[in-house]
Amino acid sequence: CCTMFRTPMYSWWFAIPAVNKSLLRGLGIAILIFAFTQTQTVQKVLSWKPLLVLGDCSFETYAIHWPLMLSLEAYLFIVFRANMSYNSSALLSFVITFIVIYIASFLMHGLIKKYNTLTKKLSLRKEK
Repeated sequence: CCTMFRTPMYSWWFAIPAVNKSLLRGLGIAILIFAFTQTQTVQKVLSWKPLLVLGDCSFETYAIHWPLMLSLEAYLFIVFRANMSYNSSALLSFVITFIVIYIASFLMHGLIKKYNTLTKKLSLRKEK
């Protein structure tokens, strides 16, 4: 008799439109992230020098990861695949590409920072 109202189709969650569900999930995730990052242990880990450097280089990593993954990783996979198994060659090509991406983004970040400093110095000289 009343079993159809116990099925998930009739729960309160299905009464909320899909957009609101996404907003509620996003809000819930934001609350969890906020609560998680307020702990002392997480703050110590996130303030670790290598992680701060990676955070500073995040735009450069974003800018160069896709071309390097499409070119370098594919090339390395083809080279390694001749002598290794599929999984081993995929893992090794990914790890090498990952290392190259972060080295390149670190170097690129240094160049951009140096260029910005030089540009600011030159603009200050023009104003005088």
